[in-house]
Amino acid sequence: MTAETLGANALLLRPAPSLLPPARSRRHLQVVDDTQPVLAVGFRATEYDPHFGPQRTPSHDLPDPAAWGQRLILGLLETLSGLRPPSQVERWMTLELRERVRRTHAVAVRRGARPASPARVLRVRACEAVEGAAEVSAVVHDRGRVRAAAMRLVACDGRWLLTDLEIG
Repeated sequence: MTAETLGANALLLRPAPSLLPPARSRRHLQVVDDTQPVLAVGFRATEYDPHFGPQRTPSHDLPDPAAWGQRLILGLLETLSGLRPPSQVERWMTLELRERVRRTHAVAVRRGARPASPARVLRVRACEAVEGAAEVSAVVHDRGRVRAAAMRLVACDGRWLLTDLEIG
């Protein structure tokens, strides 16, 4: 049929062209690796920038290690007995100590036993063996027992950082 046979006002319908690309047969399909490409970055010691690592801080710019240690040991005892969340004291500890404190806190919370009276710090002694490091010992009354606690504080990034902790 042509336009002349249908008349002057007749429309001629034609199929619209496909907008999709032609389909490939199975012979042309490719297997694509599903891993993402990785950018090669070198981490050599020569590229280490000391301005972005931990910065030493003079201990005279920080609070008294005995007073700071007293507050920190009290917070740690409350955390280890399940009374305080570990997130409140994690800022002042190394990663290894954070994990130890989290595990002990989780055990105390599961146990559910709450101490009858809060822990008290009876006595604190601090000694700065070298510049930027202090060793603090404390006598604490916790859960009806008198115990000893020792910790090492290092002056780092404008604060005291707890690097070692022993509670007897």
